[in-house]
Amino acid sequence: MGTLITDGFDSGDDEKVVQILSKWKGGPLSDQLFTSVSKLTPQISAIITVFRKRNNIIETLLLPRPSDDPLYPNMLNLPGKMFRAVDFERSDSNPINGPLERIQDRELKVKLKSVKFVDLVFQSITRGHILVLLHLGELLEGQEDRDDWVWVDVNKLKETPKFLETETSAIEAGLKHYLAL
Repeated sequence: MGTLITDGFDSGDDEKVVQILSKWKGGPLSDQLFTSVSKLTPQISAIITVFRKRNNIIETLLLPRPSDDPLYPNMLNLPGKMFRAVDFERSDSNPINGPLERIQDRELKVKLKSVKFVDLVFQSITRGHILVLLHLGELLEGQEDRDDWVWVDVNKLKETPKFLETETSAIEAGLKHYLAL
């Protein structure tokens, strides 16, 4: 038999939550609701790792989170986006294109030369558990840095102020594939 009352809820609470959620029209969730809902089940995200070699030092590209981010304001993280329900209703029938386009259009603000799936990474963060579809991205030749791009030596991540350490596993996995090229 299925669960009749959600753990911690009182009788009637489930019906109230279901009634409220049935009003959702498929668009983005508020930060507060997303943070609450994402703790309920594992989430799926797409992350693009971008590396470069300068003066024999391998660097990875990080971006600052928005200053109004509810959990990690101004922290440095990898370019990434969560999957949304609307990604499964695309005319190209390829849901991964949704987050990959949002990363390039809204975060990086450049079109990458290539984006290749390389690995699965598991992250546990304050907001919940995430299954990451990890990609390796390549910048176009001659691409200039944007003002909000932060390049960090992969060997000095822990020393980097405001580095979101939960990104370490994705950087390490991406780096293995970058070095194998």
